[in-house]
Amino acid sequence: MSGIILWSSFWLRLIWEVLESSPFSLTPKTETPVMLQASTGAAQPAPEFRLPSFNQEAVRHILLGDYGALMEAINRMAVLGYCERIAWSEPLPTGRNGEFISVMTRRRTLP
Repeated sequence: MSGIILWSSFWLRLIWEVLESSPFSLTPKTETPVMLQASTGAAQPAPEFRLPSFNQEAVRHILLGDYGALMEAINRMAVLGYCERIAWSEPLPTGRNGEFISVMTRRRTLP
């Protein structure tokens, strides 16, 4: 029975030490955690946020032709590993008899 009491007191002591070192401690400390310090009410400037700049080139591939030829060309490029099928826009009719158009934009980062 004493082994259980010693083990329990060990865990209680460990938990107490963790709580004591927490910024949300129940006991008063000499230094107030930053999160609990009173605000002056003055507006703080937002930290500057910049997106990384990537030097990229864009190449647009445009396919014009009948629907079957477009789908065959798109599938062929996918099989060759040049692009994914989903990278292409849905073939849309151009207004000419039986002609469709599909566009794919491929980007690459410059060294």
